[in-house]
Amino acid sequence: MKMLNKFFGRMMDCLESGPLLVWYLDGLGYRMYEQARKLGYTPQIDARFQIFPVGSVYPPLTNPALATMLTGLLPEVHGVYDRSVRRLDKPTIFEQVTSSFAWLEGDSVIIKTKSRPKLHTDRDGQGCDKWICQSAQQELDQGTRFIFAHLHQIDDCGHAYGPYAGQTLLQIAKTDRMISGISAAFPGKVLLISDHGLHPQEGKGSHGTDCEEDMLAIWGEYR
Repeated sequence: MKMLNKFFGRMMDCLESGPLLVWYLDGLGYRMYEQARKLGYTPQIDARFQIFPVGSVYPPLTNPALATMLTGLLPEVHGVYDRSVRRLDKPTIFEQVTSSFAWLEGDSVIIKTKSRPKLHTDRDGQGCDKWICQSAQQELDQGTRFIFAHLHQIDDCGHAYGPYAGQTLLQIAKTDRMISGISAAFPGKVLLISDHGLHPQEGKGSHGTDCEEDMLAIWGEYR
């Protein structure tokens, strides 16, 4: 099975051959994806990507997982173990590429590195993912060669309603539609990755344990 720390090497390989777009779908676990696929909520992802399960880092939380994606190192090496650690002192992929890049984030800096992301807040009744996708389109139009876009709203819904709730599945479907056009227009490689899944807990969703729902994320290769 693929492991999350190998994604760094895959990004580097892609960048050697041309432009790269990475969709980072926070909180879309493999079991959640399977449920959404069975119900017909991911037609564009299914048509355009080959999806594999990927083992997350432990604990399966955004901070250590993101640090691993950006460095290729595991938490015991990069030192980011939980949500309280917000500084990454190891070199990231952004410092190792010479091409133009855009790191598109939500409303806050999750981990501080030498490179800074472009932040996007909820506004005009729309969540941050809409504006991140809008920025990704602008970067595409400007010819940016490496776009790393971190979408958050699947994880937000999973926490609020549970990983298999109707609201979460509808957000997965919305994300499927949002990324399809930009992916089709991008003149290079397109990859899809997530960091962890969630398990149901008291009517909501949680993660951070070693259960399969938390530990299995997704890795997508554009067809």
